[in-house]
Amino acid sequence: MMAGDLVCRIYADRTAELILPACDATGVQSVPSAQLRRACDELMLREIRQVTTYVPVEDAETQSNAIAAGFRRTHDLLVLTCATEIEQSPGIHASQPVPAPETEDWRFRPYARGEQTAMESVFSRTLINSLDFPQLRNTVAASDVFARFSEAGATGSRWWYVVEYRGALAGCLLITDHPDRDRCELLYMGLAPEYRGRGGGQVLAKYALWTALQIGRRAVIAGVDAENDPAIAVYAAAGFDPSVRRCVFFRELATAVGVSPCPGWD
Repeated sequence: MMAGDLVCRIYADRTAELILPACDATGVQSVPSAQLRRACDELMLREIRQVTTYVPVEDAETQSNAIAAGFRRTHDLLVLTCATEIEQSPGIHASQPVPAPETEDWRFRPYARGEQTAMESVFSRTLINSLDFPQLRNTVAASDVFARFSEAGATGSRWWYVVEYRGALAGCLLITDHPDRDRCELLYMGLAPEYRGRGGGQVLAKYALWTALQIGRRAVIAGVDAENDPAIAVYAAAGFDPSVRRCVFFRELATAVGVSPCPGWD
């Protein structure tokens, strides 16, 4: 869905992401508050209940305009990147296959659609006491968050794993392939509370890198709450470095039931 320079990605759970225009040569292309308000009005007509947008930390003007348009700022998003061994040592994967970074305790198996109920259950448990964007997490049901991840990427580009600790269902690892960008995206990784503190976080991060290596991608990107120090430490230990920081803004919308959307948005 588009309006002017803004693009909206709408999800089945009636939430949306408002994608701001690309920056110009100066690194900033501010968006007026009136344009943000109009986008929200159009989304309300489509019965969208919440919209999120990501503003560059250097774009103070758009940040102020977002607040004027009714958005609230939550924690910042830190995007991290790590090169795979294809980038670090060209050709090594062809002559010397890298074994999966599993251990006696930690095992991974591909997620099967028949396991959806079990996967949703363990996914919900991984959100307990999570430090990632608590304000946003408290406004959306875990099942809706899981469904949103399910909409990311085509089916053939998803590399989802059930994570087991000594045979027990302990967490999940969700990866999406972006062949057009020659990279994979670590959409989500998480462990249920009772399995944290056992070294599993680094195993999950390294397994994501290993998966990207098998696919033949040169890098993996991941997003994390900039205030989630434990998660950032796990990523850093696996070789991830910060690359971009964005301010996260969201707005709850009062939807207009039964009203047709305005023309011009497709």
